[in-house]
Amino acid sequence: MGMLAVVLALMMPVAAETVMSVSVEPGEYWHSKMRVLFFTVKNPPQVAVWVETPEGEFIDTIMITGRTAKQEWRSAPDEGRPESLPVWTHASAQHVGDLDAASSATPEERIDSGRCLSSLVHGARYRIRAEVNHSYDYNDYWEKKAEKGSDRYSGVNGQPSVVYEGELVYTAGEQVVLVPVGQGSVDGSNGTIAGTLDGLTTALSIVDAVRVSVEAE
Repeated sequence: MGMLAVVLALMMPVAAETVMSVSVEPGEYWHSKMRVLFFTVKNPPQVAVWVETPEGEFIDTIMITGRTAKQEWRSAPDEGRPESLPVWTHASAQHVGDLDAASSATPEERIDSGRCLSSLVHGARYRIRAEVNHSYDYNDYWEKKAEKGSDRYSGVNGQPSVVYEGELVYTAGEQVVLVPVGQGSVDGSNGTIAGTLDGLTTALSIVDAVRVSVEAE
């Protein structure tokens, strides 16, 4: 009986590998501009996309831009830049994993990335979240001249990060377009998502769309 089970198992078709793919389409403010001495420098956004259980338990990072993954900033305090992507930073703190496999430089036009996540179960439902942020993107609410200690002080952050969300079933052919659901902590002190878009302007146009799909290899 044991040998028969082995033979039947060998005769069964092997399921194709599936990849969680991400496409981030740039918006009008994909690159903001900042002054450095006498020069104007393009400031690329920081982006992270990750997968959670429907209950909100972090599973793994699908993609993340290189500066955040490696904590390599042009200028930053010793504690780094937790306000860059605070929701992802706090959610992933105990599950860093292989960030090299998920990280990529921020391209000029769009992000196309994907990972095979062996921990995901085919047919199960998952929550997908993305977080997007620019430094120095001040506006009339998050003013550059706001005094330290005031509710509108944001340091070098400008507007807080924008959090996008959606759900899909982990089956080849499934796809979801994430929608904005809130914003991260402006100072990076916690990973809470404030469920409002109040005070955000250009930050909502950093990306035009974030699409996540399940594809067979």
